[in-house]
Amino acid sequence: MKNIGMLIRPITKTFFKQSNPEQPSTKIKFNIATWYIYDNSLICVTTCDPAKQRIYKIQGQLYLNIFPGFLYLLHPLADFSANIHQAIKMIFTHIRNIWCSGDWNVTEYIIK
Repeated sequence: MKNIGMLIRPITKTFFKQSNPEQPSTKIKFNIATWYIYDNSLICVTTCDPAKQRIYKIQGQLYLNIFPGFLYLLHPLADFSANIHQAIKMIFTHIRNIWCSGDWNVTEYIIK
């Protein structure tokens, strides 16, 4: 809490909100540090997974997916020629056998 107080300056802004034209406006004070620490205390774990949504929940834990999106649009594998299939197969085989010592879990992690 002490470190957060140093990072987020306790700036208070005053706003006037008028819900009804016949009633006087109400004065609202907004403090960003108070809002961040007490009012909006959601804790998200950051991940990077292209298959997940931007924000998702697993067993009560919120996750924030920081994956920015692919540079190019994805196309079905059937759209590519046999030469491309062979080249990709060679690259993935190299990754699995050389980089990951044949471990499929590590290979899947690298490919993702």
